[in-house]
Amino acid sequence: MNKQKAKKLAALLGAIALLIGLALFANALVGNPISYLLVKHNARTYLEQTYGDTDYVIDSVGYSFKDGSYCVQISSPSSQDTYFTVGYDALGRRGYDSYEYRVLGGQNTADRINQEYRDWGDRILESGVPSFQVDLAGANFYDAFDRVNNPDSGEPGTPVEPWDTPLVLDQVYNIPQLAARHGKLVLWAVSDQVTVERAASILLETRQLMEAGGLCARTVDFRLFLPRQEDGAPNRDRTEIELMNFPWEDIRPEGMTQRVEAAWKENDAYWAYLEAHSDK
Repeated sequence: MNKQKAKKLAALLGAIALLIGLALFANALVGNPISYLLVKHNARTYLEQTYGDTDYVIDSVGYSFKDGSYCVQISSPSSQDTYFTVGYDALGRRGYDSYEYRVLGGQNTADRINQEYRDWGDRILESGVPSFQVDLAGANFYDAFDRVNNPDSGEPGTPVEPWDTPLVLDQVYNIPQLAARHGKLVLWAVSDQVTVERAASILLETRQLMEAGGLCARTVDFRLFLPRQEDGAPNRDRTEIELMNFPWEDIRPEGMTQRVEAAWKENDAYWAYLEAHSDK
């Protein structure tokens, strides 16, 4: 074999190796079409055999490059709370089915209620134009869900009541009514003045804004700190006021400063206790 033919053969083999490498890389990154078709076919069969008396449909088939698995998203056009995932491997073998957890277990309903509460709170705070800068804010019911299995977290303040409202598929809930018992507002505020007086005024303004928008909470997790640096990093002066589970009903003008100061001391004592006992 002359040198020219050897060079051509080497180039051909190199090109083939490159194509194989690219194919393997693409397969690892986005999956392969054969597995996709196999998974979709098996998912349709599973859907007919397991949920044949429903209107469930396959929305999409996705691939996870992390573990090489395929996720089939299934939902019901007639039910906003009915959606779940069935997992498959590259050979089309079925793994998990999240129907029992997400649909029967009420997780989808819980997520929907929580999102409605959060969205409502976001709209109020965004449209109300508070006098303070909001670093982070969000209303949620997740603390109430967690407290069902962990009723005594040991945190200071007045925690939300454990969730005790049945999670019924597609039911319309009275969000403000639920918020009064189970709602938590997380609010991180920024100010040039980190004082008890400023914290009290921000909380009073927040309650006024929220209730004017028809919403409330059971408790507030609150932080007040100095403006961040230009790159978004925390201020070098880490002075801040933190309140955990501050009762909504305690946000009222009379004696507000004193209640904030007492709650701040209780919060600091809680963290000091945890730090002192962290190695024991």
